[in-house]
Amino acid sequence: MAHIPRAQRFDAPMRVRWRTRQTPEWFEAVGLNASRTGVLFQAGRVVPVGTEIELTLALAWEAAPWIDVADVNCVGRVVRVETPGATNGVAVVAASIDQYSLARDS
Repeated sequence: MAHIPRAQRFDAPMRVRWRTRQTPEWFEAVGLNASRTGVLFQAGRVVPVGTEIELTLALAWEAAPWIDVADVNCVGRVVRVETPGATNGVAVVAASIDQYSLARDS
């Protein structure tokens, strides 16, 4: 079986909004890292593995992290959950990115 290299991770804290596909309520989170295939974020709540979610990642300019440059709207699913006891009291969720689109304010 051929080795498939892991996608490069970018350790860039970012604002994340997310929700399950079944609920209208959006939750605020902090992104820990992201790649072309997924994102790791502090969700603040435990979500079952396999749950389909929608995410908006707020990308910022490195020199001015308080300014959002663009939002990436994503659809994916939860692939791993680290429970609050193992992560300083905050649930951490790893989610795949199955689809995405770039949204910019004009």
